[in-house]
Amino acid sequence: MKALKISVIVMGALIAVGFVFVVVTIIQRLTGETPAPVRGDVTLEAGPGCSLADAWSADGFLYLRVAGPDGCPAVLLFDPKTQEQVGRVSLGQAKQPAE
Repeated sequence: MKALKISVIVMGALIAVGFVFVVVTIIQRLTGETPAPVRGDVTLEAGPGCSLADAWSADGFLYLRVAGPDGCPAVLLFDPKTQEQVGRVSLGQAKQPAE
């Protein structure tokens, strides 16, 4: 009989903890950040012969690798929330060390 009482108390506590977890999760999702509305088309300005070679997302940003002739290879960094370019990594000529 004592084991039954302990089992009922433990199961009741588990139900209470689970209920609190569900309520907290619902509140977090309701007050969380909502996705930004779509603002229309985004056009990349690129030189002749340039093309989109690869795209991926990480750390909340969108990375676009642009390939093509000289002056074109680059990785562009976009913020999807503002739909603006926030960075660019380009390849250039290596500087000769001073002697």
